[in-house]
Amino acid sequence: MKDKRIVLIGVNHKTAPVELRERLAATDNDEILRRLTELPSVNEAFFLSTCNRVEIITTTEDE
Repeated sequence: MKDKRIVLIGVNHKTAPVELRERLAATDNDEILRRLTELPSVNEAFFLSTCNRVEIITTTEDE
């Protein structure tokens, strides 16, 4: 049985200027999720965007 890992990539108001967070939040979320889940190592993907942060969370299987 393979172990699952959670991978989190994100920016917030402390790590990125508002201009970058706005650009990331304005992207096509469905397209990002579609591309992520097409990767063989990604099982699930979640995109979270608020006024202070943008995060992508995925699960992968450890080989």
